[in-house]
Amino acid sequence: KALEHRRAHEMRRLLQDISPDGLEPSLNFVPHSGPFARGIHATVFASLADSMSTEELTNTINEVFANSPFVTAQAGPISLKDVVGTNYCRIGVAVEGRNAVIFSCIDNLTKGSAGGAIQWMNRLVGINPTSGLTQPALGWN
Repeated sequence: KALEHRRAHEMRRLLQDISPDGLEPSLNFVPHSGPFARGIHATVFASLADSMSTEELTNTINEVFANSPFVTAQAGPISLKDVVGTNYCRIGVAVEGRNAVIFSCIDNLTKGSAGGAIQWMNRLVGINPTSGLTQPALGWN
């Protein structure tokens, strides 16, 4: 529970950094536990400063992560099957008025330490940071 609280605080601080008004947003972070062999699926509930559509928030998230080749957002649900065995983070978005629900899926083994190490090594040796990390998902979990 303390870790979940720290993660939620960390997310609020990161969102505050990109907020046009500099205010720390209100959100709740819910990690999921399930019968999957690997991967992390989380749900974040957020209150938006202004009403917007799912498409608008999805576009905003994709703009924020435009320089992050492994992060993409889409309207609606996402699945761990889309990321297991990859270095990708998939974000699903749903909005109603000022209430947003954001889903996130990563493979904690590949997107975690192993993928991060390869991505950093690629940068250190001066090659494309995505080299060796763009394989498709395994399709199981």
